[in-house]
Amino acid sequence: MRKKNILLIVFSSLVLLSLMLQTPIGTQLNLQVIKPVKASSTTIQDLIDAATPGETIPVPLGTYHEHVFINKSVTLVGENRFTTIIDGEGTGIVVLSNASNVEIRGFTIRNGGVSAESGILLGRRSIENIVRDNMIRNNAYGITLSGSNGCSIIDNIIMNNSVAGIHIKDSNDNDIYENTIAYNAWSVWITSFSSLLNTFYRNNFIDNANQPRDFGLDTAWDNGAEGNYWSDYTGIDDNEDGVGDTAHVMDLVTDNRPLIIPTRPFPVVMDDVIYLVSMLSNVTISSFSFMQANKKIYFNVTGPLGAVGFCNVTIPIGLMNYPLDDWEVKVDGATPTYFPPPTANATHTFIYFEFNTVVTPPLEVVILPELPVVLIMPLFIILTLVAAALRKSRKETSGS
Repeated sequence: MRKKNILLIVFSSLVLLSLMLQTPIGTQLNLQVIKPVKASSTTIQDLIDAATPGETIPVPLGTYHEHVFINKSVTLVGENRFTTIIDGEGTGIVVLSNASNVEIRGFTIRNGGVSAESGILLGRRSIENIVRDNMIRNNAYGITLSGSNGCSIIDNIIMNNSVAGIHIKDSNDNDIYENTIAYNAWSVWITSFSSLLNTFYRNNFIDNANQPRDFGLDTAWDNGAEGNYWSDYTGIDDNEDGVGDTAHVMDLVTDNRPLIIPTRPFPVVMDDVIYLVSMLSNVTISSFSFMQANKKIYFNVTGPLGAVGFCNVTIPIGLMNYPLDDWEVKVDGATPTYFPPPTANATHTFIYFEFNTVVTPPLEVVILPELPVVLIMPLFIILTLVAAALRKSRKETSGS
């Protein structure tokens, strides 16, 4: 019986410690978890079918399990791109447009077919369409332009697509800019020589398994002043204009004006919730990653030899939430030359630090919480309970 009591104390204590270690310290109830909302009985397709050309169609929050076909010039606007969800349930094209002057804005578009289907397909009569401010994830292709011309793809998060984030075929004169294209098998795949004069600039290419494959003609990977951010680019920016001093040369693509920091936040997925980590810096940021198991952010920094670099990192409280005096930053294993106490508001923590830069190899930055003081007391209590139980057991054994 005494052994069972000891085991029960140890087990309960370990469970308590485990729960505390897995729960961010601070405002523990502010998890910022986005819960799905049940859509109304009216489908998006019903709204489109009832609309007249030129109409703006607002779509309330909710998860809509359907496939949407747009055959007229309308503006389809979701209430919130994270919580207005069109779910293809693993089959087909989720949203197909075969009309001109269509705008699709403010949705999560996910779970299209797994072979060649897309989250969004702009088909052969899609002229001057706009796809803006959407989350497009977990499809075969994120967005496909097939025989579509003069379209604009702007400020979307296109991630975790099993074939490619953006697929272009037989399509001309399209502008793709200020998107985050992350964690896809291929970032961009231009599959036809007949795709002409497509332009990519100010996009963020983050940790895609493969670089763009461009078989088109006259594709521009900058707008004449700025190119794109590439998470594997480690060139320096000696004149501090935000553009790397050397081109980023890949297999079939060369960006002559690569950006040294992203124009949009890094998307981090934890427990199927997406958090956006923003970065401002005067040095090149590369190889960003978040380790969910130990709640650490890693990235590399590169700058001119002996220069003073800085980083300003904005972290959602739902992702990492700790007392302000419990944050730690290491640059190549050392404390930054300047690291004032972090600040915070109701939704984000703001961390600023400075360091001396080197050209090569890049310096590794780690942002992590120190072991908070509030965890020391539970550890002490657990050890005390175990020690007391063992002492009592020995006394009872010696007395019997």
